[in-house]
This record gives sequence, structure tokens and C-alpha cells, in this order.
Amino acid sequence: MSRVENRGSHAAAWTVAGRLSARALQLGSNLALTRLLVPEAFGLMAAAAVFLQMTQLLSDFGIQTALIQLREGSRRRIIDAAWYLSVLRALVLWAGVLALAGPAAAFYDAPELGGLLVLLSLGIPLAGFENPAYALTIRRLEARRQFLFETTVALWTAGITVFLCWRDASVTSLALGSLAGIAARTLGSYLVARPWPRPRLRPDL
Repeated sequence: MSRVENRGSHAAAWTVAGRLSARALQLGSNLALTRLLVPEAFGLMAAAAVFLQMTQLLSDFGIQTALIQLREGSRRRIIDAAWYLSVLRALVLWAGVLALAGPAAAFYDAPELGGLLVLLSLGIPLAGFENPAYALTIRRLEARRQFLFETTVALWTAGITVFLCWRDASVTSLALGSLAGIAARTLGSYLVARPWPRPRLRPDL
């Protein structure tokens, strides 16, 4: 087996382990949350999550995929361009969700959905500032580093969400746990992406 094939097999093993651990953590946290929250909270959160995911998918630029595939993806200028586009997209999308929160609540005949969407929409700019250089860990088959990062974020998200819901069994606590996970991922991306330089906002690209 060549060196490249060996790295590929190791990366595949770490990737499978990461997906299994993520599913196990998600299952464990959901089981705990079902004991703390009423079903209506999950339904409201699910409706908000579907709305936000649809807006994210419809506005996806494929920035991470481009960084992984391009040979010059590790160059500073490309990383800066990717970060600039990601931040710009996030701010525009955030404004769009804020504008549509009220109509979405009216459509579902759920007034509380509007406030929940406004709160959860804070995760859009938070995620938009994630370091795009993190995608290079995938390109360089650094699956072990990726596994440790993703598992740590999943553990933090599950732990803080369960804790918040234990303190206050409400859909707001569920949303705050989700935001805490997004914030941890964004901050952690700057640590995991080392030794690559931090991106800069450069509109003259």
C-alpha cells in the first residue's frame, strides 16, 4: 500500500468514527432533552431549523468545496476571498431571515416562531465568520484533527444544551444551546486551522 493510500484509509477510518460518535452524541442528548422539555418545544425548534436550513441551502456558494478542490486553495489570497464572501453572504442572509421571521410565524400560525427565528438567526453571522482555512484539514487528509475538533464541538453543544434546558426547560434554552455550539465551532476553527494564517477582510479581491 502506497503512502497516499495509507493516509486515505486512515482518513476514512477517522471520518467513519467521527460520524458514528456524532450520531451517538446526538442520540444521547436528544434522549436527555426529551425528559426535560415538552414535545411542543421540539416541534417549534424543528420548524425553525427547517426554515433556516432551507435558506442556507438556497444561498450556498460552495465555498468550502472550492477550497478543497482548488490546487491554490491554501494561498492567502484565496483564503481571504473565501472569508470575505462567507461573511458577506452571512450578513445578507441574516438580514433576509430577520425580514421573513414575521411572515413565517404568520404562515405557521405560531407567533412564538418569529421570536425564535430572530434568536436562532444570530447563528448565521456567527457561522459566517468561521475560518475558511479549516477546510484545508479535509483537503490534506488530516482526519484525526478534524475528528477531535468535531467531537469536541459536539460534546460542548450537547453538554451546554442539556445544562441550559435543565436550568430552564424552554425552547429558548434549546436555541441558546445551539448558538453556543456554533460559537464554539467558529472560535475553534481558528485554532484547528493553524499554522495557516488568519483570513482578512479584503474587498479589493
